[in-house]
Amino acid sequence: MLQKIIEQLKTRNLMRVSLETGVSLVTLQNLVAGRNTNPTWRTIEALDNFLKKEHSHEHSGESKKA
Repeated sequence: MLQKIIEQLKTRNLMRVSLETGVSLVTLQNLVAGRNTNPTWRTIEALDNFLKKEHSHEHSGESKKA
C-alpha cells in the first residue's frame, strides 16, 4: 500500500498534497525520496484518502488543476 502511494505522489504537486492533507511538505519529500520508510498510520491514511478523492474527481469530470 505504501509503495503504491509513493509512486502516485511522484506525479503530484507535493505542495498541493501537503495543503490538502495536512501532511508536511518535508514529510512528503522524504517519502518520495525514500528517506522516510516508516510513516505514521495517520500520514498513510491522509494520503490514501487524498488520492482516492482525487481519483474519484478525475473520473467524475471534477478534476482540479494546481
